[in-house]
Amino acid sequence: MADPEPAAGREKRERKSTVDVYVVASPTKKEFVIPEGKGTKLRDIPNVDFNLNKFKSDDEHLKLLHRVMYNRPGKATTIKKNIRDFSGLVLDDAKERDRVKGLIDRIMGTTLNMLLDLLDLPRGAGAEGVKDAKAARLLSWLESPAATEGKKNLKAIAEVKKEKAARKRERVAAKKEKLAKKKARDAKKKSKSGGGGGVKTGGRLPDDAAGIKAELAAIAKRKTALERKLATVVGAKRKASGGGGGKSPASKKAKKEDGSDDDDDDDDDDDSGSDDSGSDDDESGSDESGDDEKDEEEEADADAKEAEEEEDKPPTPTPAPPAKEPTPPPAKESTPPPAPAPPAAEKEPTTPSAASAPPPGPTDAQLCAAVKEMLSGADLASVSMKKIRADLEAKFGVSLVEKKATIKAFVESAIE
Repeated sequence: MADPEPAAGREKRERKSTVDVYVVASPTKKEFVIPEGKGTKLRDIPNVDFNLNKFKSDDEHLKLLHRVMYNRPGKATTIKKNIRDFSGLVLDDAKERDRVKGLIDRIMGTTLNMLLDLLDLPRGAGAEGVKDAKAARLLSWLESPAATEGKKNLKAIAEVKKEKAARKRERVAAKKEKLAKKKARDAKKKSKSGGGGGVKTGGRLPDDAAGIKAELAAIAKRKTALERKLATVVGAKRKASGGGGGKSPASKKAKKEDGSDDDDDDDDDDDSGSDDSGSDDDESGSDESGDDEKDEEEEADADAKEAEEEEDKPPTPTPAPPAKEPTPPPAKESTPPPAPAPPAAEKEPTTPSAASAPPPGPTDAQLCAAVKEMLSGADLASVSMKKIRADLEAKFGVSLVEKKATIKAFVESAIE
């Protein structure tokens, strides 16, 4: 379809050609390059590398040190790597040196000591321990880093301690294992030998008549010995408490037991020799022996009760020797009594209103103005927080211990 012809008296509009869109190029970021300095890289100084491992990547001391080295705070992912690759400040002109010096001079004393410890530098004493001397020492070392002479290798010492600790752990583990094996062997032997039991049969009761008789005889002998011991102890207590003589029931019982043991041995010999006796005689003999045993047990119980009653009785107290009459002290020359003191004048009670109230403390605005006035013409190298607070307390006449943080903030803002 053809274009319509323009009306009479109107010119045809020229068609403009399309123009490409203009794209503004974004500025390229300047790549961070670590310059080569005159000294040794910090990663090659053992003590500095060892101290650097004690800090976290987001520590404020590392950010400050990175700013002094490269004029930027640094990222947490690369800050330790950049500090380890530092080999010295590259100061192209006096302006750059003044920048670094001014940055170091503004560092507070505690932070400055922390940086000196990190870089294995001495804090100094006397004139060398002043803040200006410390700042100058740090700047000089940053221009050409090197290992401090006469310092021990902290990294090697730590490795030796680790090895000693590992060997100690191995010894303790081996000792515990050996002890556990020994306990297991002892438990195994105990289980094989069985529980408690007989006298000479290794924990097992004898099965034959001879063994049973031998074990009973051993028990009877032990019982007799114990009763004799009891009689001796009771007799000694009676004698100590002033009791009369005579034989104790326990000693009578021990004698009786000795006689019964002899009779039992004779009976055993008679029984072994006469095997042709009838069953009726055996039954009657066993009944009589049973009655005798009951009588003996009853007597033994009575004797034991008497012995216990004697032990429970409190010992009779021995009379104490007569006390000596105290000799009267020699009479001293009587001195006349002192004259009575005149009555003290009565003090008027002080009322709370009469007591002087402490003066009110200064406001924050007054403190800020006073701090600025003190620091305006003062030498910052010789000024300390303690001295400033003491001057403020002397000026306002009150204690400012509670406003230490406020005064510190005013001082830092005034210095900056």
